[in-house]
Amino acid sequence: MPFAENRPEFSRPVALASLGEQEQHREYVATADECAALARRFSVLGLEDLRASVWLRRRGADGARARVKFSAHVVQSCVVTLEPVRALVQDAFELAFLSPGVPPGLSSGDRAGGAGSRQSGTVAETGTESELVGGEQPAEVIDGVIDPGEVIAEYLSLAIDPYPRKKGVKLEMPGAGESGDDEAGPFAALKQWRGRAGTVAVPKKKVSKSRRDQRRSHDALPRAASVECGNCGELKRPHHVCPSCGQYNDREVVEATEV
Repeated sequence: MPFAENRPEFSRPVALASLGEQEQHREYVATADECAALARRFSVLGLEDLRASVWLRRRGADGARARVKFSAHVVQSCVVTLEPVRALVQDAFELAFLSPGVPPGLSSGDRAGGAGSRQSGTVAETGTESELVGGEQPAEVIDGVIDPGEVIAEYLSLAIDPYPRKKGVKLEMPGAGESGDDEAGPFAALKQWRGRAGTVAVPKKKVSKSRRDQRRSHDALPRAASVECGNCGELKRPHHVCPSCGQYNDREVVEATEV
């Protein structure tokens, strides 16, 4: 079996050859050891009663498609009080399994439905589910075998609340007043500073030295042009009388003065 080495915590391998065009319904229930291993993997206090309903069918020669609904009870530490918080995690998604190198457009059904979609949410013990739908990347078919169990474990990790809080507990900022007014909050000093008269304005965007110098390029003094006089060979301004010999256009215009 290709999944014998490095077997995932919750592995349910299915041979692609055993699937047909009609959906096959399967029920998966995690054992106590598998739940404990997943809890260590997700860094939670506990994981209980992981159950999944899976519908599988063959899609093309090298692919499959799965519809999955699962639920589990997760125990986490409250981010405020550090007390254990028990929550019901539910998820529903569809996912395609494709062999490496096979494009996602495996068949007309996969092109219409996309690679996958999911509905997930972490809810309280009442079981009310919150939905989130989005596209997903297809899972891989390895040596003709798919593993819906590992995919379920990945979706479970995404559905767990990263900031669990105990019911009725509020997260208060240190130093906040009893009324919860912003005057006692961490931005109170900034609010007072903003209202002072004569406060130095803050530029909307910092200008680099290179951009500043490009704007000042026209401030440089241009270099005066000079040409050689055809009579004496000294340098003079173009279209001007030569200050050395007093000639302009091969005739003397001003009497030259000896230096």
